[in-house]
Amino acid sequence: MFDRAVVQAARPKLRVWSDLAAANTYSLDGMANKLLESETINDPGAATVSMSTMAEMTTDAIQYQLEGMPLPITSMAFNFDERDLTVSRAKGTNLSTLMASIAGRRIAETIEKTTLGVTPGIIYGTSANYSNAPQVVGYLNCPDLNSGTVTTPTGSNSATTVSEVLAIRTTLYDLGFDGPFVVYNGTDWDRYLDDDHFKYVTSGGAAPTTTLRNRLRAIDDIVDVRRSSLLTPTNTGGTFDLIVAALSNPETARAVIGMPLRTIQWESHGGARLNFKVMCIMAPQIRSDFSGNCAVYNGYVT
Repeated sequence: MFDRAVVQAARPKLRVWSDLAAANTYSLDGMANKLLESETINDPGAATVSMSTMAEMTTDAIQYQLEGMPLPITSMAFNFDERDLTVSRAKGTNLSTLMASIAGRRIAETIEKTTLGVTPGIIYGTSANYSNAPQVVGYLNCPDLNSGTVTTPTGSNSATTVSEVLAIRTTLYDLGFDGPFVVYNGTDWDRYLDDDHFKYVTSGGAAPTTTLRNRLRAIDDIVDVRRSSLLTPTNTGGTFDLIVAALSNPETARAVIGMPLRTIQWESHGGARLNFKVMCIMAPQIRSDFSGNCAVYNGYVT
């Protein structure tokens, strides 16, 4: 008899793409477009202060720069022998449903890694008409990423971590990005972020208790500090990573959806095999301004 209970392998929690899609989503017909083009502009001009309407003024023209991003199809295929499928239906094991679920999960994991930038995105075409080659990039591999080292996040360095996050916020402020910001921490940060913060920054007597994570959440314009299951040293080249990103403005980052997740089916081998493909057109668009500034900062510990 078939075991009707199916135990799936452990899977990481996916949240980075979901956060981006919840903040900013742009939809289009992805099957009819292989590239998504957009333009960046500079910030020209200056106001003139005068007591006369005849005052001479300097005029500036807006400069445009064309950018392109591929719209790739992310998919996973599987198939069943007609007899195996008939047996599964008779026994109630729902093999086709299970495989579709697994395929959808694998696709989601790929999109999550692409959004983080720990997996290189596809390149389509050249940079002949654009400032960069048309490529899907994520937080950690966008061409204008801001980055710098941060202190090892041990408990005794708790106050230092707060100061460094404040400095990162100032850097993004100075580039013209006002937030709010979301902080994503790698898996190795959890044991420090969820440890008591006040016991390391106070001396003598009882002190109120809070975690370092909650202390960082209390910073103005830091709306959340969240763990990314796929932001591991294995995926990032052996570094402890902390990503600070501004998600509220679609001009800084958005989730592009050209086709929602769908499943197609066809027969082969005279009907003896049923083939399935789960696919979608979904990609992150991490955007820079005309001056080459982006609203993402990567703090890493080597």
